[in-house]
Amino acid sequence: MSTLTRPDRDTLPERGSVGERPTGTFVSSWRVALRMARRDVGRYRGRSLVVLLMVGLPTALICAALTLGATQQISMSEDVQYKVGGTTALVRPPETSAIDQGPSPDSEGFSARDEAAAPIPGYGDGTDVERDAAAIGELVDGRAISWTERELAMRVGDRTPRLFALGVTDPEALGDKVELLSGRWPTSPDEILVSPTVADRGIPQSGGVEVVDGRDSTRTVEVVGTVRAYTTWGGIYDAVTTDLGPASSGSPVSWFVERDEPMGWQEVRRLGGYGLAVTSAAVLRDPPATSELPETIAAQQSSQDGQVTDIVVIGGVLLVLVVTLLVGPAFAVGAARQRRTLALAASNGATTSQLRRSVLAQAVVLGGLSSVLGAGLGVAGAWGLAQWISASRGWPMGPFEVPVLAVLAIAALAVLSSVIAALMPAQRLSRLDVVGVMKGQHTPPPPSRWMLVLGLVLVLLGGTGVIGGALRQLSALVIAAAAFALVLGALMVVPTILHLLARIGGRLPLPLRMATRDLARHRSRSAPTVAAILAGTAVLTMTLVATASDDEQSRREYLASALPGELVAYASPDALQAVIARAGQIAPGVTFATARTPGSQDSDPDAAQPVLELLPPGCTLEQAADATADAQGGRCASVSGSLSLTDASGLAVLPADEIVRRLDLDGDEASQVRSGAAVLLGGDRTAGAVRDGEITVTRGDVRYGDTGTAQVDGRTSATSLPVVHLPESDDDAARGLGFTLLVPDEVADDAGWPLVTGTLVGHSDDGVSQEVADRVQTEVGDTGGVQVERGYQNPLFLIIAILLAIFTAVLLVVTTTSTALSLAEQESDQATLAAVGADRRTRRWMAGAQTFALAVVGVCLGVVVGAVPGIALTVPLTGTSFDPAQGTSVVASPIVVIPWLPLLVVLVVVPLLAGAIAAAGIRRAPDATRRTA
Repeated sequence: MSTLTRPDRDTLPERGSVGERPTGTFVSSWRVALRMARRDVGRYRGRSLVVLLMVGLPTALICAALTLGATQQISMSEDVQYKVGGTTALVRPPETSAIDQGPSPDSEGFSARDEAAAPIPGYGDGTDVERDAAAIGELVDGRAISWTERELAMRVGDRTPRLFALGVTDPEALGDKVELLSGRWPTSPDEILVSPTVADRGIPQSGGVEVVDGRDSTRTVEVVGTVRAYTTWGGIYDAVTTDLGPASSGSPVSWFVERDEPMGWQEVRRLGGYGLAVTSAAVLRDPPATSELPETIAAQQSSQDGQVTDIVVIGGVLLVLVVTLLVGPAFAVGAARQRRTLALAASNGATTSQLRRSVLAQAVVLGGLSSVLGAGLGVAGAWGLAQWISASRGWPMGPFEVPVLAVLAIAALAVLSSVIAALMPAQRLSRLDVVGVMKGQHTPPPPSRWMLVLGLVLVLLGGTGVIGGALRQLSALVIAAAAFALVLGALMVVPTILHLLARIGGRLPLPLRMATRDLARHRSRSAPTVAAILAGTAVLTMTLVATASDDEQSRREYLASALPGELVAYASPDALQAVIARAGQIAPGVTFATARTPGSQDSDPDAAQPVLELLPPGCTLEQAADATADAQGGRCASVSGSLSLTDASGLAVLPADEIVRRLDLDGDEASQVRSGAAVLLGGDRTAGAVRDGEITVTRGDVRYGDTGTAQVDGRTSATSLPVVHLPESDDDAARGLGFTLLVPDEVADDAGWPLVTGTLVGHSDDGVSQEVADRVQTEVGDTGGVQVERGYQNPLFLIIAILLAIFTAVLLVVTTTSTALSLAEQESDQATLAAVGADRRTRRWMAGAQTFALAVVGVCLGVVVGAVPGIALTVPLTGTSFDPAQGTSVVASPIVVIPWLPLLVVLVVVPLLAGAIAAAGIRRAPDATRRTA
């Protein structure tokens, strides 16, 4: 027996001593809490591992994205190698007007001034390469090295791969922009260097190789070495040659400037008066201040500078929301599991603040450890991914760079989100029933009615605000605030829903009845789990509804570019003729036909362009050209041709048999086409151009102005043709290859129309296979396009499938983790059940039922809540439609599609799978302990 006595006055601490200082008490209390939390990390490894994953994984992903973005974003000083190499500057061809530019016009662009460019002394029209280079060199007081980018068609066996080549008169002078890997520099146009990356395309790394110069002509060039040559954007050229090729074979000729003196910013501005866009190595290394830039360029640069900050802010907000919802259940279950320990501490004099710190300290320790590990793994993963991208894609991403401040900010937010997730369990400790917990009795208070009323009001106002804001096209901030109120209100009614579910669960089977009652009894740990499932399901539902509705609109508006199974290739005339010449080898069983359109081989954009126009009766080509300035077109607007104001128009020349086949003509209509009649699609839309069964096609030359206006240049001529006029059909675009007027080859050749071949169509009885399409793509090269009409294909199908799998996995992790932690807390209940005869099957049913009920409540609420903003998103996504016939956008009723199949996966499969996983986790019998009354 012990006796309590009054303490001696001399033994009490003096007033103002450390024992009574609030600061000292606060620090020592946190020191003890952190020490206990560090001990609990090793004691409760399962919960610690869950928190580490839930906090560390999002942190790692965001830090990796920031690091990759910083690495990929090459600075101006790092860009010198790719832009100018070892030369002084890069000069682009002159514009017609003076220009304003920033330090790097190749990356940032430039803007035209309201004044004409000053003429460059001695500069011609761009056709005499040596004379123009001399004029540029004289202007900049240096040596101008001419260069261009062009395509090289190589003949390798029965294939004709096309290489993206750098043509430069002196590649050795470019320094580290062109790095010789092996061999020697080319000394003549008949010698080239190739990149090692083209070896897998069959291009030899040495020796002779044939280059296709024209439709039927080839020449042999010698591969004298291998090279790594960088494009201005950091890519890799396939080949390097000193042959610039004809003027029409590549991009306009530019110049590298070589001189002793660097080219400063003032000289760059001076050359802008000549219409020259200049990238100077000195300016890239020491860019001018923002105050020295033109206003338009300065505004553009300041906008780009804020992008990284925006990414950090958005990523930080998402991190806080995601981690708070995911980690909340773990801290809630942990606090419930430690309820008896905390009650014992409270009975021995621990204050409420000290109890809260014990919970918050666990969040600080686990959050800090998770953020450090997540940030480190994210940076390390970004480094490995950057190395893999550089090796596999063939070009570097820039020097590896870690945005230290951004990574530290994300790590700090990760810790903050952990603390926020633990705030609610810590706050509940103020209502801890010490006597009840010590007796083993836990009777939670009924849910707050005020919380229910406020939650319902927020749900009503939030849902109305989201739908109404979308319909009235209010600001995104208002809609976002309404969506936040909707989700917050739904979370506030969760405790009441759990309570009501237990009240009506008396008629359910025994496992579900006990599960619903347990969820209501332990709302402190059930509500955070339901909230996490609700939020995740709401985001998934919103995304599924919005994308399904947008996909349905795309499906309805889809216009096939060809008949089903047809191959359509777009490339240069020489490339298409090469495909036809070798059709037996690369596409056996496929019949090809060319589609020719009005045009010329002249690549000069200022030259007059030949046109063939189908005009209304009584109208001239001059009137049709004037009509292009009017958005409505007017009476004399071209019905079909280059001057037509609608997208679904155009004239194409094809073989007569091909026209008959693809339009499925028979009888008199087929005979007329084979006899020289044209075919006009469009029905009533094009009926105004037909008179007495004939149409008139007007030929002329048109010169286009800078503002898009058209002016007839020279004389015009007209050709009358018999016509087969077909009614409008939904598949006109596929049958007509996107053209309205189809004319047989013989008619166009007899009329002497100027035509160019730009489209190749191939068909076979069983449809063209993807293998054949790949071989044709190899033949036409990277600059051409090949596609096979397969009907509408959902471009987001794979993304939606991946998104559904990710969210399903997250929901399973949240539910099963919460159940696992809860079962660990319920060991005594499990022992009681085993003591009264419950076998492992019964305990499995109960564990599975608890997880199933938890998932069903969260998923059902999430689907309902997420459907509201999902439907609202359909307004901006599907509220406007495109009319291909008129080429304009029209206002339409929003399309709302509920993707029932994916939602059923979430509503049914996720709860069942979560319940099965939880049931499978019950493997051993619990430890039974002797109970005393």
